[in-house]
Amino acid sequence: MFFTTIPITSDKSVELSDINNKMLYIPEGFAHGFQALTNNAEIIYFNTQFYHPESESGVNIADPKVGIQFPLDINNQSDKDKSIGFLE
Repeated sequence: MFFTTIPITSDKSVELSDINNKMLYIPEGFAHGFQALTNNAEIIYFNTQFYHPESESGVNIADPKVGIQFPLDINNQSDKDKSIGFLE
């Protein structure tokens, strides 16, 4: 599993696996995204609040201003994520 965070001022990426046993804490206010690197990846989210769809926002991974280099080609992305505009 490849995880990336975007605090909008800098970014940090890390690979998580059953081999390295790392975990990642993403503070409130950070954008984040992930890419499964295997076909059997599992992810567990813990949240500080109940989900509020009206508060949701996002960052388009194809935005050149973000510049995330994922390890694999992006070949499976939700329509919702594809529709997110680029940063201004």
